[in-house]
Amino acid sequence: MSVWTEFLQNKKFEIKDDYGIFLHEFWTPMFFSTEDDLMTYINDTDLKEILYIKFKEDENFKLFGSEKKHQEIINSTEKKKFKNSFLWFIVILIGSLVYHYFVKEIDFKELKLFIIIGGVFPITEMFFDYRNLTDVSSQKHQKFIENSIFSFWLQKSNTKFFAYLIPTILALSFGFQEILTLGKSTQFNFVNEFALIKSRLDLGEYERLLTYLFIHYNILHISAIFGALYFLSRIFLQFYNLSLFILIFAITGIVGGLSSVIILPQEISYGASSSVLGILGFLIVIVFKHKEVIPTNIIKDLVNGSLYVAVLGIAGYEFINNAANFGGFIAGALIATTIDNKDEIEHKIKKSLSKIKF
Repeated sequence: MSVWTEFLQNKKFEIKDDYGIFLHEFWTPMFFSTEDDLMTYINDTDLKEILYIKFKEDENFKLFGSEKKHQEIINSTEKKKFKNSFLWFIVILIGSLVYHYFVKEIDFKELKLFIIIGGVFPITEMFFDYRNLTDVSSQKHQKFIENSIFSFWLQKSNTKFFAYLIPTILALSFGFQEILTLGKSTQFNFVNEFALIKSRLDLGEYERLLTYLFIHYNILHISAIFGALYFLSRIFLQFYNLSLFILIFAITGIVGGLSSVIILPQEISYGASSSVLGILGFLIVIVFKHKEVIPTNIIKDLVNGSLYVAVLGIAGYEFINNAANFGGFIAGALIATTIDNKDEIEHKIKKSLSKIKF
């Protein structure tokens, strides 16, 4: 039995009706008088957000996924949602392409990037989801439970607010950049002043190895960086402190910048993707080293993230600095190989779980 299911399996709640459900975002369960009402609610809910469930025949709540009836619900609901997601994906993709073609003046670089993010990524994700649907083994449902508890742990963590710190600073920098460049009255150019340019680095402007991380191309660029960095920050800060996060963010960004200067000396580099990849590389190694403690579904999510970045880098090589991203990723992974604190991680998990009050 894992540290996750060992701690949470015996939680008891005051019973107020025949059927009930406990979601990650709440502190108390919700109750329903009929099974139809419960199933209607489940069909409109992300299954990964359900921690406990109770049916009429149950004496109290049970971990969602621990019973055969739960597993049948998971399998059937995942199939329905997969079909709906696929149909919505087709509708949104076609609608967006029509909009770009008929309404907005086409920027083929941006259109290509949009097709990759709006097309290739969702299709790849749906492929993994479909493979998951074909797996009905007990191991699958055990992993489902552990991943659900891990997500609940993240949801209730008091460190999640710190996870916004660096992404918010990057977003504010982008906002400041946009405000100063509004209209034609200003000639201030953030790229020239702060981006990583080899000729300026040769003149001794070494601060550019850090400042380039805070310059982004457009709202799509900063949005992708913000979302990815926030997701990784939440996991990272559960095991390590904010100081180490900032240090790795800076080191991997610097290494990524140097990789870009060496491999692609003619390129102008900007954006925090090298640091994001550095944090990703760090976490992948840490999670693999401690997979007895950390749920395997987290490994899958992180590896899938790496594959997405690789696909995006290959398809979008014209406007993505793969040298910087690769350098940051390798730097983060190498830093992780020097850290061995499995017992400390397990202790932190148990300690933080014990502080969760229902």
